[in-house]
Amino acid sequence: MHDARRPYEFDPAKATANLRKHGVSFDDGYRVLLQDEDRLWQFLDDRHQDGEDRWIVIGPLPDQLHTLLHVTWTERPTGVRIISVRRTTPAERRDYEHRHRRPR
Repeated sequence: MHDARRPYEFDPAKATANLRKHGVSFDDGYRVLLQDEDRLWQFLDDRHQDGEDRWIVIGPLPDQLHTLLHVTWTERPTGVRIISVRRTTPAERRDYEHRHRRPR
């Protein structure tokens, strides 16, 4: 996971379009990234082969644990760059919950 003390950056036009389309902000996505790794499901997004590693993190909003977000980001020399943020699909939610099921 990235160093949470590093700043994050984004394309302002893309952030505005993302908020309009998905109803969640890049700030919300960054708040998900700042959580303890045990709350997150992170994996490499292998659909993009453009020379930089893109990561997907699925995790809850810290103050709304029932709201799971899908955050796509990459590491840059200047910090974390948020690419997109959206709510999870039902399948992603099921996969996340299966991975984070607590033993009884």
